[in-house]
Amino acid sequence: MVCRSRWGQFVQLFEDPDYRRVGATDLGQVQISTVWLGIDHNFTRQGPPVIFETMLFGLFAELDLADRTQWRYRTLEEAQTGHERVVADVQKQIEQMLKESE
Repeated sequence: MVCRSRWGQFVQLFEDPDYRRVGATDLGQVQISTVWLGIDHNFTRQGPPVIFETMLFGLFAELDLADRTQWRYRTLEEAQTGHERVVADVQKQIEQMLKESE
């Protein structure tokens, strides 16, 4: 059974494009997107819901990301900080790769 107050809150958040799209950064060959998932991805059911996600798209195979192309967060603040951290890390690695190729 769905709680009407929670459903109303979900619909309100889903209709807000600024809430759904936390961050979008295009670094040329790599795009970084952080979004509100809309459903809880905390499959352990322990702790707060995991409702935000950052993902990489594009040509990122040469980047040293410890085989990670996805990060998840519990709060909007964590998602915003996480997006900025991933962007900074990817930018740094791209700059290093460009220097090494000179």
